[in-house]
Amino acid sequence: SENYITGREKLQLGGKATFFGFIDSKISPITEIFWRKKNKQGNVTCSKININDGKYSGSRTRSPSPELHVHFVCKEDEGIYEIVVESFNKQLYGSINLEVLEGGEQTDV
Repeated sequence: SENYITGREKLQLGGKATFFGFIDSKISPITEIFWRKKNKQGNVTCSKININDGKYSGSRTRSPSPELHVHFVCKEDEGIYEIVVESFNKQLYGSINLEVLEGGEQTDV
């Protein structure tokens, strides 16, 4: 079974990142779902993102379609965002890599 995340991976400084997760309905029972963040080296920098924090307002962790919203992105927000789905004795996750561009660069979406 597959979990995956979609969303724009390159954003301008100050933009808003929106990531949409998909959780396979065959995974059950789910004990916990949460977002976490890793740096580019793959080390966890935030083991559980607090989606009640204003920075992430509008985010949710419900199956089957969790969402992560990161407002006013800055360089520190760069990295790998993962949706972690815990079920019984296993952890499944999908990931997406966010790159924050310095001003002035144009990118093709």
